Amino acid sequence: MTKETITLSATKKNQTVKVSAIHAGPALGQRLNAMGIYPGRELTVIRNDGPLMIKLDSERLVLGRTVGDHILVTPAAKPKGDAP
Repeated sequence: MTKETITLSATKKNQTVKVSAIHAGPALGQRLNAMGIYPGRELTVIRNDGPLMIKLDSERLVLGRTVGDHILVTPAAKPKGDAP
């Protein structure tokens, strides 16, 4: 079964996702990379009712919805031992 790829803006509150790709120009791509957002990175959406608030490790970042539209994500794998 393949995982569904969606934009970060389309995620739900408290959803943990993995960045699969960033479709942006060089400037935005470099900015996101400097903030720690790059393919393979897991993050949790804290808020998605306006600007996106995400959690990366112990840091919280706020991104505009337009920026979130450039970030493609897939649901993160559940840790072993979690109920299905």
